[in-house]
Amino acid sequence: MLFLSKSNVAQNHYHMSGYMQDQAYINAASIASYDHVSGSVFMKKQWVGMSGAPNFQGITLHTPIKNSSNSIGINLVNDVIGVNQKTSA
Repeated sequence: MLFLSKSNVAQNHYHMSGYMQDQAYINAASIASYDHVSGSVFMKKQWVGMSGAPNFQGITLHTPIKNSSNSIGINLVNDVIGVNQKTSA
């Protein structure tokens, strides 16, 4: 009998259904289209009540720089799936 084994590696992309409410999270370049301070807080929790269930939280804040055509912003994200946790800024 011959047994073959292969390690699989996959990417985990954040899934958000409300992308129109937080375009800056999906596309950071979109903050250039705003002429005011803008931000959002979002959360998604799946399989409520199950141990190790995926959950996802984030905060975005961005503002234009006065007397300039530039903007500045920050995205903070916390993603937990089972024993794996990814926090990014």
